Amino acid sequence: MTISAPLTDKRVLLAVLLNPPGASSGARTLGAVRRAAEVLGFDDFEVTNLFFEPTANVVDLNCVSDYLASWPTVRKLISEQLRTASGVLAAWGVAGASGELRHERDARAAWILTEAATHHHVSVWMVGGTPRHPSRWHQYVADKHGRTAGGTFEQRLAQVLVSMRIPSSHPPSSVSSRALPSESFGGSESGVERVDLGEDVGCCPCAVALGL
Repeated sequence: MTISAPLTDKRVLLAVLLNPPGASSGARTLGAVRRAAEVLGFDDFEVTNLFFEPTANVVDLNCVSDYLASWPTVRKLISEQLRTASGVLAAWGVAGASGELRHERDARAAWILTEAATHHHVSVWMVGGTPRHPSRWHQYVADKHGRTAGGTFEQRLAQVLVSMRIPSSHPPSSVSSRALPSESFGGSESGVERVDLGEDVGCCPCAVALGL
């Protein structure tokens, strides 16, 4: 399943989520992605998923058994979206998958890196340096965690959005689960930073692709 609102000749952010919602409209998630696109200076956004099977939550996706059959179609569609996108946001979530589903999610996430680089993307965006799902962003930037200097949701989001550089050899041998800022993106006021996915700053293996 893909959701898009592209405008001709406009810069479009492609957000890669986990799977379509099965019990809601997904309006809150789409609203968060839209705000991220605006914060990052994109003109529009498009949403795709690692899995096209809708469920009420990620736990239920563990019980779906036929997602392998749809992967060739999913992969073809995402490849085309990566070709036309101006930027990529990794946002498929960091929890809930287990067993075979987790293994398959990690493999697809690693493929995203490789395919993005094939289409000349040099980095992917994440919140807090991991592919955190948009439904969790409000909680992530809440005052009680002290991760931002405060402000509106958009201002807080700008402080935690991180551009993770795709290594020249991909998939990388090691991927961080915690972003370490190395370069400011857009000036110190924006809070948006760039780090290198090739830096060995965590203990997560590459199979977790982007720090799950």
